[in-house]
Amino acid sequence: MPEWTWNGNEYRDLDSGRSIDADQVREWVLESIRKSSDVVAELAQLLAEGKLSLEDWHRLMQDEIKDKYIALFLLGLGGLALLRAEDIALLVELLVEQFEYLSRFLIAIETGLSEEQIRARALLYIESAWQSYEQGHARAVGAPRLPAYPGDGTTLCLGRCRCNWDLQRVMENEETVRWNCFWVIDPFVENCASEEIDAEGRPRGCLQRGALWNPLIIEA
Repeated sequence: MPEWTWNGNEYRDLDSGRSIDADQVREWVLESIRKSSDVVAELAQLLAEGKLSLEDWHRLMQDEIKDKYIALFLLGLGGLALLRAEDIALLVELLVEQFEYLSRFLIAIETGLSEEQIRARALLYIESAWQSYEQGHARAVGAPRLPAYPGDGTTLCLGRCRCNWDLQRVMENEETVRWNCFWVIDPFVENCASEEIDAEGRPRGCLQRGALWNPLIIEA
């Protein structure tokens, strides 16, 4: 992965100055998630075999989640140089939420879970870091707060969601007048579908979000 930044319109390779395709950036996100997934699977195995204490497993899981959320947020944002105080506050919010979920998971493990159950649930924490990239990217382009982010757990596919936001700024007289926000599904994976609506008025299915938020229009 080259050194990159976000210049306000696109990702750019700092060495060559060339633009970096958004699909390429998302492939880096997936590659990063896959590598951490291998680590988490190994931790689950060590825990199940009694080679790792529950306390050490908890600490190592926290470290892996923290590192992944920070790395993918910065990837979406365009690098550490663009990080602002409000971005740090958002990252802390995301991590606190994940650590709260992890604490509940710890209790479930103590009551008795198989290695397969531990591994499957632990992987969700790493896969959900997709939302950290999506939120970082939304910050990079200057988009307003969105009703949901792919991978945030609000769809039936939970953290496994691989949809993405296509965020289009509409300008008039050099001023932003609105945002056209498209929930884009990945045609190469199985996407969840549900007519269920949550308490916030959001569809639980990715296919339904793709149809409804096509686009979601947010006035500036």
